[in-house]
Amino acid sequence: MCNNISGSACGFHPMTDDDLCAIHSHLNSLRRYTAVAAPTADSTGALATLVQRMEQMCANQQAALEQAQRANEMVLQQQRILTAVALRSELRAFNGMASQWKQLPLPNGDPFPAGVPFPRNIRDLKDNMSKEDVCRLAQIYEIEHVEGEKRLRDQLSVFIAGVRA
Repeated sequence: MCNNISGSACGFHPMTDDDLCAIHSHLNSLRRYTAVAAPTADSTGALATLVQRMEQMCANQQAALEQAQRANEMVLQQQRILTAVALRSELRAFNGMASQWKQLPLPNGDPFPAGVPFPRNIRDLKDNMSKEDVCRLAQIYEIEHVEGEKRLRDQLSVFIAGVRA
């Protein structure tokens, strides 16, 4: 049983950057040894093969480590998006019943940007927000722009609170 980076039991041990540095250091030592010592032809060939295989293994381990890091980044991004979807669903249900709306997280999982006006309630969206603010809000939430300002306000209202303006 092994304890690798992911903590799973396996026969394959992904290496850390420190492990790779240590291997490079050992490989450099082996290269110096082959240059300084006067080994026989057989031992030189075997040592050169060993160094070559160690370099290949090191490159494979580095590629596996980079692939694992990319996979972890993708999983993290998916978790952020799923969390944002769940939060939007809960907040949309809250906003549908509340007199004061709460901001919904963005579709990509980011929080709502500061400095962008967000309507306090359906009346604020319908009567008090400027057309530019409504368009910017629709753009931030990736709501497709439709013809007519009233329809856009309706779509935003449904998106934010599940009710029409």
